[in-house]
Amino acid sequence: MIPFYNVFIASLFVLASYTYWVSCVPPTPPASKVETKRPIPWVRIHGFVIATIICTVLLLSAYRALTNGYIENPLLLPQICSPSLLGNTSIMSPTAYLGCTLLFLGGYLRVAAQRALGKFFTWEISLKADHKLCTSGPYTLVRHPGYLGLWAVRIGGDVLLSSNGTVFRNCLHPHYALVMDIFVWYNYFFTAAIVVWMSYRADWEDGLMKREFDGAWRKWAERTRYRIVPYVY
Repeated sequence: MIPFYNVFIASLFVLASYTYWVSCVPPTPPASKVETKRPIPWVRIHGFVIATIICTVLLLSAYRALTNGYIENPLLLPQICSPSLLGNTSIMSPTAYLGCTLLFLGGYLRVAAQRALGKFFTWEISLKADHKLCTSGPYTLVRHPGYLGLWAVRIGGDVLLSSNGTVFRNCLHPHYALVMDIFVWYNYFFTAAIVVWMSYRADWEDGLMKREFDGAWRKWAERTRYRIVPYVY
């Protein structure tokens, strides 16, 4: 019988994978050329590729947490999930729990922002013909809660992948250290780039919404003073 702790860890990895996917993959089709104010075509492709890699690693970590030491000959992915390659992934470090916490909180905020905006939530900076200014739900906390959510998801994912307990850290890294280090540092760089880029993007969007909705936007901005981080920015 698989211990409860292993089931718990596997559940965390599965939930982390799902949260990362729904947060980092566009939930809506691209805005049309007429609606798009600042095209960024590469972001969608890049987000899909990185999310696929990280979610696969997290799902493998969940699988290994369930099979490690309890199923000698796994039926699924016998080569990738062999004990000699994967080692022990059933013990998570404190930083792994921290990464999961950031990821879950960020994912919740990101999805809440997506649901509040509905079809108006696009990865492109766009303005639809029937665009409406959303000032409810998470948009009472900051003016760009989706950005704050994505920051937390990206940082949480980076922390989780770099912590003991994942297939990436405990299993793949010892065998393919150089490739894994390049991927990790690239991910760190891209997360930092997202933080900087979204800071500028928030300013662009505020200007766009201010011009479009003027008085309504000003009243909302007076109530919701901070753009992305409460009491900071």
